[in-house]
Amino acid sequence: MPKVKAKVTCFIDNSLRNEGDEFEYNGPKNTNVEIIDGTEFEKTEVKVEDTPVAKQKWTPKNKTVASSAD
Repeated sequence: MPKVKAKVTCFIDNSLRNEGDEFEYNGPKNTNVEIIDGTEFEKTEVKVEDTPVAKQKWTPKNKTVASSAD
């Protein structure tokens, strides 16, 4: 795991990291940290699945016009 240093206060790995904190980070590339020990971040591919859009399960009722007593 690459050793990194926080550039700004940020929330990484379920912890609040203050500016200047050094820690090990094994996640995707992050703009809030800079690499200290020279190893690069792991290249992770994000796979986007085609999820079918759910059809409308209900039908809207017809609007009724309120009759007025003339």
